[in-house]
Amino acid sequence: MFNQVNLIGRLGKEPEIKKTKAGDKFAKFSLATNTYRKDKVSGEMMEDTQWHDIAVWDPRLAEKIEKKAIKGSKVQVTGMIKYRKYTDKTGAERKATDIEVPRFTGIVNVIDGGKPYNAAREQEPPEAPPANQDIDDIPF
Repeated sequence: MFNQVNLIGRLGKEPEIKKTKAGDKFAKFSLATNTYRKDKVSGEMMEDTQWHDIAVWDPRLAEKIEKKAIKGSKVQVTGMIKYRKYTDKTGAERKATDIEVPRFTGIVNVIDGGKPYNAAREQEPPEAPPANQDIDDIPF
């Protein structure tokens, strides 16, 4: 038996980055996915939006979300569906469906629209030629 879901959508608001009691980072955010259908009466294309609550439990992936994702970023998520019950403020019992991205087996990719990924750490500045090198010594 297998429980896996793969979604590509846009972040509805800034992701929340929190820490567990053990000090590991995790991320929570809402993801909007869209489907399209043709209205039978008007013939117009209609867009249906579904909102998904995402919890990323892998600290490395939570770090990626923190560094790269902002509201509106297109994100791919591979995780599992989790159902839960809770009691709201009025005392009524409610049900919720979440997508959990577990440690080690989950996937999160920020596709576009995010923060530039700490380019200073990723790329070293090009080395300048030594000051005493003669321009005629360059082989091109």
